[in-house]
Amino acid sequence: MRRFLLTNSKIDTFFHSPDALGENIKIETKLDDAFTRQKAQEFIASRTSTKLLFLALNFQRTHFPYSLNSKEPGPYQPTDIQGKFAFFNYSPKEAPKVINKFDTALRYVDSQVGLFIQFLKKQGLYDDAIILVMPDHGEAFYQN
Repeated sequence: MRRFLLTNSKIDTFFHSPDALGENIKIETKLDDAFTRQKAQEFIASRTSTKLLFLALNFQRTHFPYSLNSKEPGPYQPTDIQGKFAFFNYSPKEAPKVINKFDTALRYVDSQVGLFIQFLKKQGLYDDAIILVMPDHGEAFYQN
């Protein structure tokens, strides 16, 4: 990702999971979205420049396997998937449980976006901000 985004680009600052977890992380290892949000807030708070800022945050909880770091059960239940649970490889009967896992992860991401917006308001940056929230792909859950 670093090579792809930074080759011949004008990106001033770039941070991604190997910066925090090391280069030998597993492909499924993701930073907690709260950590990503906090790093962005620290970056903004430390800026002394008045130049316009473009900031892209990529939250990961809604990516398979839709896991939270919390031991608490999510609000959408049940999520006790039986049998094989791999990306695009689980029983269609388990799809409602997988959707519950996804919805819980989405709720967590939504909370992080909300906390980031609160931060922008406290910093006096919200009124001049343009905020886009978009996915990088969708999930089918055996629905077409």
